[in-house]
Amino acid sequence: MPRSPAKSDQRKQRSTRAERLPDPTKLAEGELRKSGETRRRIMEAAVGCLADYGYAGTNAVTVASRAGLTRPAMLYHFPTRLALIEATIHYVVRQRIESFEAAVAANPPRGGNIARAIEMAWAQNQTPLYRAYCELSSAARTDLDLAAIFAPAMAEYDRARRASALKLFTPEQQEMEGFHLRRDITRFLLDGLAEHGWTAEDAERRTTEILAFLEALTIAPEATPLIEKAQALAKNARRGRTRREN
Repeated sequence: MPRSPAKSDQRKQRSTRAERLPDPTKLAEGELRKSGETRRRIMEAAVGCLADYGYAGTNAVTVASRAGLTRPAMLYHFPTRLALIEATIHYVVRQRIESFEAAVAANPPRGGNIARAIEMAWAQNQTPLYRAYCELSSAARTDLDLAAIFAPAMAEYDRARRASALKLFTPEQQEMEGFHLRRDITRFLLDGLAEHGWTAEDAERRTTEILAFLEALTIAPEATPLIEKAQALAKNARRGRTRREN
């Protein structure tokens, strides 16, 4: 039976993503299935270590112990800490993409979907996977070797998340003034809230209010003039930088 164009396009998108973002659990030619399963155990253990012990506490010893492997068995798959962390970055980013895509698929667009979309995005930030990502992101700020791996992986995440997020909203919602700015405000505010908000005094009340603010920003007509003003200010700022550079 011939493949449908839609299924063919989906396979092409997955293939393109895999080329840009390697799958550390993928079997090499001639490898036994067990090797892939072992690498997945290692990756899951690395995520758990990052979430529980932080970047500094994640190494071959802690990951091997959590995965139930001997250190030599771990080193067979990932001979250096950098190799382990590189694979973990790719695994974490791929898992975040797949988790977000699955959540989007379970929430088809509809008129009252915006509050649910915010809840869904917030829930994505309450997982060990997100805590592992935060540890890697923080370490990559000062580690040039890590940054060289992390930055392109996150660029792919950004492309994939943007494409998936559009599926949550109707064409009419996407035509809303400043749609992408509102989406970016929501995403990055939720990221910051998840990473730092838990240390705030009266965190539950303040979190609830921020989530409500994001919903109002996204759907309230009164927010549109503020969005338009922000876009105009940003445009002027870019023009000013261009003049200074020239």
